[in-house]
Amino acid sequence: MVFVTFSKLAKTKELKQHFSKGRDEIEKVLDSLQEVLKKENIPI
Repeated sequence: MVFVTFSKLAKTKELKQHFSKGRDEIEKVLDSLQEVLKKENIPI
């Protein structure tokens, strides 16, 4: 949510893209962590 908020508040197009890219990367990491936790039968 932090990256979403920052991307909406950013004044330049470059900053908006930077925060959007950061959000996408964090989503990838969280998805992979959830897969590992689920595979190891660890509650999320």
